[in-house]
Amino acid sequence: MISLKSEIHKKDAEIIKTNKLIQEHMSENKNNFIGHSNENNIFFNNQNLNLNGNCQNNNLLKRSNNNQLIYNIKKQYKELKKKLIDKTTELESIKKAMKHTKLIELKVENQTLNEEIKNMDVKLENYIDKTKLYENLQSEYFIVLENFKKQSSLVNQLKEENVNYLLKIKELNEKINSQIKKQDLVKELE
Repeated sequence: MISLKSEIHKKDAEIIKTNKLIQEHMSENKNNFIGHSNENNIFFNNQNLNLNGNCQNNNLLKRSNNNQLIYNIKKQYKELKKKLIDKTTELESIKKAMKHTKLIELKVENQTLNEEIKNMDVKLENYIDKTKLYENLQSEYFIVLENFKKQSSLVNQLKEENVNYLLKIKELNEKINSQIKKQDLVKELE
């Protein structure tokens, strides 16, 4: 595309350059003929008609060649311009196709992301439910633990009381045994 534009630019420059050359050449020929005829009127009047005819023929040949060159350059310019339009159209269709492809890719990516978001939402809800369950279990655990501590404390208290009762029973047994021994001694002594 860029090379096509640069070719068109070069051809435009060539056309402009050729037009300038033609203009300069024509103005030189005019000036030469007019200037010389004004300054050297006698010289031109004395010149041979064949020489004048040859100059005119040369000028006509040069003009014809220049016209053919201009025609060829204009033809090349039109061809290059048509190629440029064709390439531009082709490029635009490629750009549209690329945009369409990119749009489809973005839609697919968007759909994939939406599905992933839905999956993450489901996982998050499950996590929240599990967290609530865990919190409930944890609070129940703390209640059970507190009850266990109370029961342990009560069991320890009951053990102490039991030990105290056992000690009292032992003391009472000793007292009873001592009383029994005393009674036995008294019976023996009697």
